[in-house]
Amino acid sequence: GQWGTVCNDYWNLANTRVVCRQLGYAGATTYRTSAYIYYGQGTGNILMDDVNCDGSETTLSLCSFRGWGVEDCSHREDAGVVCTGSTHVRLVGGPTSNQGRVEVYYSDQWGTVCDDNWDLDDARVVCRQLGYPGATTFRANAYYGQGTGNIWMDDVNCDGSETALSSCPFSGWDVSDCSHSEDVGVVCSTSGTVSDGDVRLVGGSSSYEGRVEVYHSGVWGTVCDDEFDNNEAEVVCRQLGYSTSQPKARGGAYYGQGSGTIWLDNVNCYGSESRLSHCNHNVWGSNDCGHGEDVGVECNDINLAVIIAISVTVPIVFIIIVVVTAVCVYLRYRRRGNMTATTVAYSGFQQPELQVSVGNKQTQPSSAAYPSPNSNTVTSHPGDCPPSYPMATGQAPAYPPQGNAHPFPHSGDAYPFGPQPGGVYSPPQPTGGYPPPS
Repeated sequence: GQWGTVCNDYWNLANTRVVCRQLGYAGATTYRTSAYIYYGQGTGNILMDDVNCDGSETTLSLCSFRGWGVEDCSHREDAGVVCTGSTHVRLVGGPTSNQGRVEVYYSDQWGTVCDDNWDLDDARVVCRQLGYPGATTFRANAYYGQGTGNIWMDDVNCDGSETALSSCPFSGWDVSDCSHSEDVGVVCSTSGTVSDGDVRLVGGSSSYEGRVEVYHSGVWGTVCDDEFDNNEAEVVCRQLGYSTSQPKARGGAYYGQGSGTIWLDNVNCYGSESRLSHCNHNVWGSNDCGHGEDVGVECNDINLAVIIAISVTVPIVFIIIVVVTAVCVYLRYRRRGNMTATTVAYSGFQQPELQVSVGNKQTQPSSAAYPSPNSNTVTSHPGDCPPSYPMATGQAPAYPPQGNAHPFPHSGDAYPFGPQPGGVYSPPQPTGGYPPPS
């Protein structure tokens, strides 16, 4: 085997994170596409070109590239990286490299972290320390299996801005009241790569408020409160996807003092810009402020995506209801206008059809029609619901029959349920079910 360089074609921060993570560093600060200026030109083979990582890979060789030794570069295009801080955390036992049980390295050995008081801010610090852009969720109660050895940390309480888990308040090294059944785990996000000019809110009691921090040259920094008012706050909220209704700017390190570089000062927005970096401001890093002037923002907690979803969904649901209602009404009146008598089968008997007239139209009785005078003809008019079926005399028996009642008249009953003039009525013979009447 032999060492070789990597060409800077398509090189980006995601590739840089993979290199730094593979080398055991906490994250990537920036990269150098003209590395020969900083580190000199390499020698020998250029082994990789057109490298394209998504940021979640554990080694650079797992990223897509043209193939070993396949390139069109010179050593003036050697890529370089700048990593930050040696890592003291790792994820163990997960199905993928971006999730697992949190373990920290202390006193020359790895140990676990208890889930007491653990929240998403703590998970974000772990993931960011490992070079991921953020945290999706966390898992309590040894979700990824129980670890062994010491439980190094308990009652961890990060505000989310820390660069390392050990910088967060906790109970003290090896001070805990936990067992390994309480080992905590996290799931880090692998998408949403941070770009220059991105903003975030840190240190607030919810995700929609906090100290404003902006990403530049691979490093998060704060924003000075000079000239910063609700116009600037509106732009920050819009950039983060929150509603721009009644945003509030909070000066004087309202959400706590940040650390590191103060990237922006004298920011002046119209309020319509899509990103804070599009507003007028001093040159990046040029300021006359201290961290006691770090500005914060409080946005409306209604996310713009939710508003858009509601505004689209409600009219669609209303239209569906109107259409369904109209169809039902149409079908109902259509059935009324085309009503015909039918033969009903029940328990092996057939009920004779009745002659029905609708408007000026009259249906033809079937061959088994009930022999009756014209008074038994049923007339239906539009709007009758349900239509009535008058009988000459008496009351029609319940149908279907209740209990052991027979659905047809007895021969001794009064006309029209008994003998007719000129003959004796014989009810239809049963084909099954109820016994014939006595």
